[in-house]
Amino acid sequence: MTTVFKQPFPSFSANRSSFLLSIFAALSVFSMLLFLEPFRMDILSGAEKINIATAFGAITGGVSLALTFLLPLVLPAFFDESKWTISREIGFLLFLILVITLANCFFMSHIYSIKISVWMLVQMLATVMLMGSLPVVVSVLVKQKMLLKKYENVATDLNQLLLNAEIKTNDLENDIINVQSKNKTLHFVGDGKQEQLTLQLDELLFVSAANNYTQIVYWRNGKLEEVLFRATLKKMAESVVAYPQVFRCHKTHLVNLANVASIKGNSQGCKLYFDHSDMVIPVSRSLSEEIKLRLERLHSPFL
Repeated sequence: MTTVFKQPFPSFSANRSSFLLSIFAALSVFSMLLFLEPFRMDILSGAEKINIATAFGAITGGVSLALTFLLPLVLPAFFDESKWTISREIGFLLFLILVITLANCFFMSHIYSIKISVWMLVQMLATVMLMGSLPVVVSVLVKQKMLLKKYENVATDLNQLLLNAEIKTNDLENDIINVQSKNKTLHFVGDGKQEQLTLQLDELLFVSAANNYTQIVYWRNGKLEEVLFRATLKKMAESVVAYPQVFRCHKTHLVNLANVASIKGNSQGCKLYFDHSDMVIPVSRSLSEEIKLRLERLHSPFL
């Protein structure tokens, strides 16, 4: 059972989804307070109810935005998706609920002039945990299963494209692809002195961002080679913009799709594998359709 909670899960990042989640949380709290009228809100006037509901909603949305949108910018290592699991997702969501509860409790004590003792606070947090744990766990497990099935299916379709291309290795169109790849030369230039590299297109495996550096990995003369340039991935991408088979599949990776050996999928999305490297390259979930189109064009040049 514990292995289930070690399964990979998409992490939080400063993106549109986190922003929309915060807006949804704020609107949900606002609507609940305004229409269900808990905490004796039924004795308030219409204007007072709207003001208090707006304040609680704003606090909820603000805390949610800070923890799911801003915190990943401040602590990127903690939210590293390669280490994010179901258990981390559940733990972080429960922490988010607790922080929102605390913020709203202190606001409620202020507007109602109620002194909240430590015991009252502990009881309230314990109640929230008991009520929130099961829905959080169930929702995360269900979401993980849905995402896993989705990206396993996507990976199956992409692998079929790779398999079809392998079957047609001796076909005329694949001969054309191989000749064109061998006749194309790539030039990479870094920001440091004498940082230059010339490759044949078919030699390039992938390019990865590494802090302030960029790592270029390639296969030449039966040997895996790599160089490290002081340069941004954006600059490296500009060097290969003329070659659509070299694709920026992730914010930190460029890959040569012609050298992808296989593709696997999990709840975090698709992962690319190469014959000559142990490195696993992730594909941004928003680019799953784009990579499929590029593989189709690569292996069916006459379409």
